[in-house]
Amino acid sequence: MNIKLSTHLKFLYNLELFGIKLGLNNIQKLLNYCENSQNNYPTIHIAGTNGKGTTAHAIAATLQLAGYKVGLYTSPHLIRFTERIKINGCEISDSELNSLVKLFKSEIIKSKSTFFEATTAIAFKYFSDKKVDIAIIETGLGGRLDATNILKPICSVITSIGMDHTKKLGNSIKLITKEKGGIIKSQVPLFTNVAQKSSLNILKNIAKKNNSKVRLIEPNNNLKLSREVLKFINLNYLKISKSQIDLGLKKYKQLTGLHGRFEIISKKPLTVLDVAHNPDAIKNLVNSLKCNYPKKKFIVLFGVMKDKDYGCMCKELLKLNPIIISVQANTNRSLSSKIITNYFLKKNLTAINCKQINTAYELATKLTVEDQILVITGSHYVVGEVLQNHFNA
Repeated sequence: MNIKLSTHLKFLYNLELFGIKLGLNNIQKLLNYCENSQNNYPTIHIAGTNGKGTTAHAIAATLQLAGYKVGLYTSPHLIRFTERIKINGCEISDSELNSLVKLFKSEIIKSKSTFFEATTAIAFKYFSDKKVDIAIIETGLGGRLDATNILKPICSVITSIGMDHTKKLGNSIKLITKEKGGIIKSQVPLFTNVAQKSSLNILKNIAKKNNSKVRLIEPNNNLKLSREVLKFINLNYLKISKSQIDLGLKKYKQLTGLHGRFEIISKKPLTVLDVAHNPDAIKNLVNSLKCNYPKKKFIVLFGVMKDKDYGCMCKELLKLNPIIISVQANTNRSLSSKIITNYFLKKNLTAINCKQINTAYELATKLTVEDQILVITGSHYVVGEVLQNHFNA
């Protein structure tokens, strides 16, 4: 979303031309180049379709509150690339990123590494250089063949599993679960709050083959999942008090700078930001909105990527009986806002095709009256653009 990019960021973004390559060969070459710096600190490895970002930030925030130096690697970013790589809530500096790009550049070119492979190697080396006490690492896509799966963590965490990235991970929950379950390592405990029995059985079987203990947590409760992981860390690695855990899980968004998870960004008009970008996430968002605001009406500023199951996402939004303002983020991946508009018009709802996010946001704030709530969702791109241009995030 940044218009002016530094030379090293341009280099990294140009690696997106190589697309997504699932496999560990390239990342192993890059990490061999820096003497496998990922082995210099303990890690928590987190996979899942939805909820892994919240879980990662909650764990990192609590450890930070307890006085530790905590690395946090997540994706995608909302506004700045540097959001992906943080220590104690502070993003990697531009100069530090530049130095690490220079360090890896020849090896990245030689191995034809992808954007995510290069970014992962940079994050692992940065955390080592900064001597973190622990790092919380979120997978990028799937698990088994994700670049982050080069790790040997102290525990693995798998949040909810749903239908997303089906072209890469498979077109069934069974296949997607197997890919996510690929992060389970030999004799490394697994914590999960997966709801489906079929998925749980698959994960249990993978864990059994790896002689890994499984801790089952209440489904879809990411903060409870985070709490159990923190209790495990306290018992086995780094001391954390119960009061620190309670406070960390309460203030994790402020401590880590997490945006876009049912975030009330404004009260006039009451505006909720949520990066829900697949059917399960939209379903959870709709349920939360109806539960928290049962007597309110909704205006939804909505844009989505064309590689998502946008039909199911739109179907879930129908349950709000909203006014829809459709937008199209500034990326080739965006679904045409006209398609979104036509879908809702055919369902006899008010739908306005704005296309441009800035124009749409300005219109939405004028239209939203006292008994209505403005909801901005569908994509990290959409939420990020609103945050960047209207809230100086």
